[in-house]
Amino acid sequence: MRKIDRRGFLGLSGAGVAALLFAACGGTPQEEPAAHDAAETSAVGANAAAEDTTATAATDGSAAVVWFSWSGNTAGIAERIVGATGARAFEIVPEEPYPEVYDDCTDVALQEQRDGVMPAYRGDVDGWDGVSVVYLGYPIWWMDMPQVIKSFIDDHDWAGKTVVPFSTYYSSGWAGTPDKIADTCTGATVADGLSLGQNDLPSAYDQVEGWLEGLVL
Repeated sequence: MRKIDRRGFLGLSGAGVAALLFAACGGTPQEEPAAHDAAETSAVGANAAAEDTTATAATDGSAAVVWFSWSGNTAGIAERIVGATGARAFEIVPEEPYPEVYDDCTDVALQEQRDGVMPAYRGDVDGWDGVSVVYLGYPIWWMDMPQVIKSFIDDHDWAGKTVVPFSTYYSSGWAGTPDKIADTCTGATVADGLSLGQNDLPSAYDQVEGWLEGLVL
């Protein structure tokens, strides 16, 4: 088997409210070393934030923003979407937190992929049956979605829903994940998503509102 180094891992992410997350991470996202391909930058994110995993924003109940984040970067997109749409917000927080040390986290993530582990997470989206649009966010880890995102997908009925993916990455782009969402979210329609590179943050967050305005759902 071809050896996979840590370049395949990273694809930024985030957790909680971006302002709190960035403060916890020491300000704006930091650039990853060249040896890392697509991961997040610091080990705060979902593991340290969001005790309340069922918090909601003002919404008509038809949309939800669902995301997993490790450092705070993907959460920056999630916060913008919630602010612009008024959708309810749900952060996927693993029951077993990912390690806070970067290299340890990459090791765990790769082992989960190899073993097909489906991590458990806390809580769930309130009123899932009434949600018609799901903005689904994640970092790119080892050229894929984190396994806990796959757990969430497996646990839910997607028939008749529209999934709008959003992601963060270091250099790998989408890594084919929208196609995987289309394959696994049975009965759902997958809309055009937004993927932001770490080197373009935080200024790239300003793309979110324009992207939302152009979406056809």
